[in-house]
Amino acid sequence: MSPLTLAAYATAAVPGLEVVSLCEPYDNDGSMARQGIVDTEGNHWVVCTPLTDQAGAGIQAQMTLLRILHRAREKGFLPFDVPLPVVNKRQDEEQRVLVHPEIRGDSGSWDSMASSNMQTTSMARAIAALHELPAEAIEFTGLPTYSVAEVRARLISLLDEAAAATPLPPNLYDRWEAALDDISLFRFQTVPVHGDLGPDSFICSGNVVFAMSAFASAHLGDPAEDLAWIMTCPDERVREVFLDAYRSSRTGVADLHLVARAQLWSELAILRWLLHGTRSEDREIVEDAKGMLDELSAAVGDEPLLPSHDFVSAADEVELPDLSEVAESMPPVDEVDPNAPTVNLSAVLRDDEWR
Repeated sequence: MSPLTLAAYATAAVPGLEVVSLCEPYDNDGSMARQGIVDTEGNHWVVCTPLTDQAGAGIQAQMTLLRILHRAREKGFLPFDVPLPVVNKRQDEEQRVLVHPEIRGDSGSWDSMASSNMQTTSMARAIAALHELPAEAIEFTGLPTYSVAEVRARLISLLDEAAAATPLPPNLYDRWEAALDDISLFRFQTVPVHGDLGPDSFICSGNVVFAMSAFASAHLGDPAEDLAWIMTCPDERVREVFLDAYRSSRTGVADLHLVARAQLWSELAILRWLLHGTRSEDREIVEDAKGMLDELSAAVGDEPLLPSHDFVSAADEVELPDLSEVAESMPPVDEVDPNAPTVNLSAVLRDDEWR
């Protein structure tokens, strides 16, 4: 869909809107198209339209989530705002159009994070605040919800599908298989997850996050998924500052293997890229993903994701105790800490505020 078509949709959807020029952002990922526009008064807007039935079905849920997050910001539960749509309507029987004001500011980057601990800490606290919202914030919208077991099953399926599509470096396959087989790695409380984070998802002013964008992949799931991007940061000091700030901002039961799962999510993202190239029959993407796998394979060698996953040679094998009774005595993975502070959704929205 062309930028001019999107601009025309915005003009038709918003009464009195006169578009004088196009601007950033513009993107089209095959499921959603976005275009920035400028009106006669110099105001910047973003117009979005879904390109698939699946994206169209989810756009109403996303709009509801944005209104919940905006209200949570007003109530003081979130330290950031979100782009709030001013119109969400059908251009015709098949085409839905969503228009919202562009939240203008400085997008985060690795360089800006490296130069400002304040910005890095602010990003971490923003994500922690999102993860502190109740599960109902997602369940209320109809967006996807995944239990702990479903999170693990989806990752196992991802590894199996990638291995069937192309030979994977044996050391990586063993590393990932050992991690996915370890039930103790998947003991966490599901939370509202952004699902598509990067430095540029954060909009900053004075090195403080005041808004976040791109919630199209939001769901209820593993908090570690929202930390995968920070594991790719080239600056180890930035990673440590971020993770320390995130941990100190979370409440409830400690997630002992949060960082290990974040690393797992980060590495398995290469498989998602590989399968995207395979499904779209894009050889350039496939070769790029294979190159990334080769680089990761050389970097990690035979190092397991967790030290406890290290392989024991036949000469060093020891008899392990039967842990079945211990496992049975452990709390369920989805059990909620009754003493953990929670945010009640009714404190965020009244019944008439989202309709």
